[in-house]
Amino acid sequence: IEWGGHRVTYIDIASQAVSVFAGSGVAGATDGVGGDATFNAPDCVAVSPDGTTAVVCDQLGHRIRAISMSTRVVTTVAGSGVAGHVDGVGSGSQVHTPIGVAFDPTGDSSWVVVGDQTSVRVVDLVTQQVTTIAGLLGTIGNAVGSGSATRLDNVAGLEFSRDGSVLYVADLVNNVIKTIDMCPTKCKAVCGAGYYATVNGSCGTDAYPYPKCSSCGNNFTSGVGSYQQGDCSCMDGHYLHGDECVACDKACGVGEYENQACTGSTNRVCVEGITCPAGAFDVSGAPNSVGWLAGSRSGVAGYVNGWSNVARFNLVRAPSMMLDGITLLVADQLNHAIRSIDTVTL
Repeated sequence: IEWGGHRVTYIDIASQAVSVFAGSGVAGATDGVGGDATFNAPDCVAVSPDGTTAVVCDQLGHRIRAISMSTRVVTTVAGSGVAGHVDGVGSGSQVHTPIGVAFDPTGDSSWVVVGDQTSVRVVDLVTQQVTTIAGLLGTIGNAVGSGSATRLDNVAGLEFSRDGSVLYVADLVNNVIKTIDMCPTKCKAVCGAGYYATVNGSCGTDAYPYPKCSSCGNNFTSGVGSYQQGDCSCMDGHYLHGDECVACDKACGVGEYENQACTGSTNRVCVEGITCPAGAFDVSGAPNSVGWLAGSRSGVAGYVNGWSNVARFNLVRAPSMMLDGITLLVADQLNHAIRSIDTVTL
């Protein structure tokens, strides 16, 4: 991405050749093919899991642009060009200086998440519908909560966990990394008990992992962390085995369940909760829960290594998950450093 050059460039890793993929080099907002298209300070790009589409945050153009990887056709999919905070369809929506975009690595390529000044939103690349999943449109702040109870101050990068269940958010001005539980967006559906919404909008039976959860039976409880109708999950200290919640050999923390790969009655461990089924997607479900990962809870800038809320950053941006699925790298802009976060031990 050439922010000041208003272009998207392509680098051939084998030959190291650099070529212009899209953009004329002149600031503008014209859709077109390759160099006939124009951008206005493009800031970030993400390529779809199937490799067919690149989505670009056109920062000062206040638009989200899609590029066909095969034809180089550039299309505006969200934003009117006026900085604003409006959900809607295509040019009927407004975004404000977007600086974050990410595809779910386990899902299909028809939707993408984008971050702007005050929110994180889902853009359906087929219908061009824009829907806010975290943050209150137009309201800057620093808070975690459910959906619109969250407050953000300039999102400057997004990254998914390898299983697609968590979205990491670089909250730039608040100097903190936040997390969004993506299961409500991907899995929580307005369907009957034991069903979930598939990507095409229909309801499929025997939702992952077991439909019994919807009945809140033995050792089940209503609470955060479930995607099925009835919002059921295993009680703390239990894990789902077959269609029953079974007690762990050791106490699990909130939002954890026992690793089902373990056998026997000893050495069992509790690990993070459910993984969403690939391709399931529905923005009409329960609000997404937003939490803290690392950095000052009150937005204090600094340069400190340490556990979770002990750590300090100074304008944190560009989170990137390493192949181990555990280590998250972030750019600490004004500290001129690359920092690593162990997302398991924190």
